Amino acid sequence: ITAELAVIITAMMAFGGADYFAAFAEYDRKEEIPEETRQEIISTYQATLEAHHTETLILFWVIPILFCLWLAFGKGQLHENKYGPAPPY
Repeated sequence: ITAELAVIITAMMAFGGADYFAAFAEYDRKEEIPEETRQEIISTYQATLEAHHTETLILFWVIPILFCLWLAFGKGQLHENKYGPAPPY
C-alpha cells in the first residue's frame, strides 16, 4: 500500500498537482483568495487530470491488477523457509 500511495502522489504531482500547489502557494496563509481565482485554479487542475485520464487509469488500476495476478499465479519458493515447508505443487 505504501508503494501505491507513493505512485498516486507522484502521479498527482506529475499531472498538474505541482502547478496546483504552486498556484495556491502564491497567496499567504491568512490571505483571502478570491473565489473566482480559487475556482480557476481548481478547474485548471481538473482539466489537466482529465487530459491524462488514460495514464491515471493505467497507474491506478492496471498496474495493481497485474501485480495481484503475478502474486496469485507466480511460483512460490520451492524450498523450506521461515514459514515452514513449501506447499506441494
